[in-house]
Amino acid sequence: MELSIIRPPKLVVALDIGSTYSGYAWQNMVEFKDRREINFNTIWKAGAVQLHKTKTCLMIKYKDKYYASGRPMDKSSLHLDPDEIEDVRIGNFAENTYMKIAKKESHKLLGKYYLFSRFKMRLYEEKFHDKMMVEDQLSQPLPLFDVMTLFIGELKKHCLQKIKGKRQTTIDEKETLFVVTVPAIWSESAKEFMRKAAIAVRII
Repeated sequence: MELSIIRPPKLVVALDIGSTYSGYAWQNMVEFKDRREINFNTIWKAGAVQLHKTKTCLMIKYKDKYYASGRPMDKSSLHLDPDEIEDVRIGNFAENTYMKIAKKESHKLLGKYYLFSRFKMRLYEEKFHDKMMVEDQLSQPLPLFDVMTLFIGELKKHCLQKIKGKRQTTIDEKETLFVVTVPAIWSESAKEFMRKAAIAVRII
């Protein structure tokens, strides 16, 4: 959706997916014309060292019926099926939730809960390819593309909910330009990977 070419967007949202911390910022056209400050989110469901960012963490909780049947061990068949997922959390909130469960019900973690962190670092690897897997805290693998797509989608959702709450109005995504930051030093395949992930969550 090349809004910048077709017409000026009414709202611009920047999603910054960092290796350790992630966050977002936004500004509408009126604020831009009036040269007002850019808006940042400083309130997350759990504390963050950097107030305008939260940890680049993703927690996935599978529904009991899929957990009970066990996850497939053949890496080639592993994928994220939205119908199997019960809950998804990101940032410090994801990490804190996982740690509480680990303390009280650690026997339920394997197969039911996945916690991914620093998964973006795989895109810096010299032999990066879009079929790469990434392992969670318990070495449980899932496709990096699925993990990244889910994280971006949840960050986008968090951002839109925050803006709606402040503006007390609905947001027309067709009038919104989303920007996802990408390091210039990345390979072309890594940049294309992020573009595909953005398309998958309807950012581009």
